[in-house]
Amino acid sequence: MNKRIICRVELIPNYIWSILATADLWDTKTLTNIPNYDTRDMDILFKYRDLIKWGNGRVGALTNLLFFHPLAKGEMSADEYLNFLAEIKEGLLYEEAKVLNLLRFKSLTKQGFDEIRPIIIKIIEVFKRNLHIYIDEVWEFHKEILNNKKLEMDTLLNQEDMIGKWEIFLGVKFPGDVFDIILSYDNSKMPSANNLSRTRYNFYYNDNLVNFLQHEIGTNLLGESMSSLYDDKDMLDSAILDNNLIWLAFESLAEYIKGILFYQRDVWEGEMFGGGKYNFVWFFQHYEKSITIPLTESPRAIMKRAVLSYIKEGV
Repeated sequence: MNKRIICRVELIPNYIWSILATADLWDTKTLTNIPNYDTRDMDILFKYRDLIKWGNGRVGALTNLLFFHPLAKGEMSADEYLNFLAEIKEGLLYEEAKVLNLLRFKSLTKQGFDEIRPIIIKIIEVFKRNLHIYIDEVWEFHKEILNNKKLEMDTLLNQEDMIGKWEIFLGVKFPGDVFDIILSYDNSKMPSANNLSRTRYNFYYNDNLVNFLQHEIGTNLLGESMSSLYDDKDMLDSAILDNNLIWLAFESLAEYIKGILFYQRDVWEGEMFGGGKYNFVWFFQHYEKSITIPLTESPRAIMKRAVLSYIKEGV
């Protein structure tokens, strides 16, 4: 039985995207239907944007706490979300170790945490104050559009067994029977394909979701191999880390294999968030020369060799 891809329409991720987009954390200025959020609150988020925003595998110190963690397990009601924010605020005051664990930011020291603690409390209050504004002013409008997209995509995304094709090619099982795709309205030029958990991803609703999922199922199944490279002593060179080369090898490998499985391959270009530039053309040429089908070596070995070859050639 094929594993299904099901779209979901949820309040809280859409609210979070609405205030992050209104505060213009990624300098995109794409919104046209803006709720009447307090401009002082939006200024607070913009001021501390480098602690919040993320992309290309790089995250801010508060990214997990404010975005990924509350969205990871499943749908939250407005009351559940407000209770979550209240618990985090209380934890900042009385359960420091618990909150430090939620930050999941390896380079954040105890001193660094003490410095940003009042900032986190300030941001939490912004998130609490503005939820009712989003619900009252735009949520019903967004929800109708998203539900229409859901009806369309639930059929389209399951016309072929995308998950099964990737499982067979890599010899790796997808970790669930259903892949939940959380649709959001306001992140058109901000990060999409956000990995909330192994079986829950968040996408901008009007992306080319078929093409996106053909790629992202691959990154899902390649993810553990990629993550393990950050613990490899051969990968600790500053030229590798500063230029995001592990991430580049990972994303380009997923796109290269996507071309084999689905007969379409996209070339990503430009600056990468957090450092480095995309160079899919070089990696595609490298994989074309070095990969045998069926695969005779692990994806981890393939990505590691690609990174080391890239450095050796001084591209």
